[in-house]
Amino acid sequence: DLLREVLAESLPRTLLNFLLVLIDRRRQRLLRKIAKEYHTLVDERMNRERVEVTVAHRLDPPDVTRLEERLTGLLGRRAIAQVRVKPRILGGVVVRAGPTYRLVTHLDVDDDGIETAIDAFGAALSERRPATPGAAGSGR
Repeated sequence: DLLREVLAESLPRTLLNFLLVLIDRRRQRLLRKIAKEYHTLVDERMNRERVEVTVAHRLDPPDVTRLEERLTGLLGRRAIAQVRVKPRILGGVVVRAGPTYRLVTHLDVDDDGIETAIDAFGAALSERRPATPGAAGSGR
């Protein structure tokens, strides 16, 4: 009852009832998975895809925008880049779209490094087979 009192004015009734049923049945531990699946369904409906992008160095906002535009063209749906920086990859980019396609390239860091990696990712997508780590654009 306390939860209902606190959240009644801030949540839609249907959502509040859903949360109360989860708690009543001791299923609140599933909330994270439920939220993730909900976001996946919304992304499908909105014709967008979240793409994991791992780089060695921080990207400036214009670079992220360019990256999203290129990936959108390759995927055929709006790409939303979720960029992570991991200095241990030394250079290049790791791109993962969906459960299957993954590209790992280790390139010399220069202005064209990300462009080259995206082109290789597009080639892997067009071949319709999973890209293998280090398969495209290995510069080292």
